[in-house]
Amino acid sequence: MEKDNDQSDIQHEEMLNFSRQNMIDSLQLFFSHTKYSLTLLTTILAASLAITAFSFDKLQGAPEASKLALVLAAVFLILMGPVSYITHRLIGRYYRLYVSFYVYAARVHEKHSTIEHPWFADLKSRLGDPRNHSENLNDESAVARFLDDEVANFANGGRNSWYFYRWLIFILGAFGTIAGSFVLGWLLMN
Repeated sequence: MEKDNDQSDIQHEEMLNFSRQNMIDSLQLFFSHTKYSLTLLTTILAASLAITAFSFDKLQGAPEASKLALVLAAVFLILMGPVSYITHRLIGRYYRLYVSFYVYAARVHEKHSTIEHPWFADLKSRLGDPRNHSENLNDESAVARFLDDEVANFANGGRNSWYFYRWLIFILGAFGTIAGSFVLGWLLMN
C-alpha cells in the first residue's frame, strides 16, 4: 500500500512540474515574440530614418532620387501601422495562452499540491470570493471573465506586462503611420 502512495505522489509531482513548466514556457514564448516584434517595429523606424538621412546627405545632387528615397522611407513608416496591428493580435494570442496555462497550473495545484504558491494569490482574488476559490477555479464563467479581464480588457489597470506592451506597440505603429502619412503628403504637395 505504501508503494502505491509513493507512485501516486510521484505522478502528482510530475503533473505539478509539467503544469508549471507549461506556464513558464508559454510566458517565455510571449516575451520572445514580444521582443522580436518590437525589434521589427524599431528596425522599420530606424531604416526609415537612415533612408531619410541618406536622402538628405548623399542624394542632394539628384532631386528625383532623393524624392524617391523619401517616398520609400514614408512608405516604410506607413507600414508600421499594419505591422503593429498584426503584432498586437499575434502577441495577444500568446499572452492568452500563458493565462490559460496559468489557470490550468492553478487547477492542478489546487487539486494535488499541499503547498500554497504565492503566484496564485492574485488569481484567487480575481476569480471572485476567496472563500469559494476552489469552486471559482473550476467555474468556467469565472475563468472566462478572468481571461477576458486579463487579456482583452483594461480592467486590471495595467498590472501586467501585456498592458504595457500593448500600448508600446500601439504607440510605435500610430507614430510611424502618422509620420509617414505627413511625409508622403508633404512630398506629394511639393
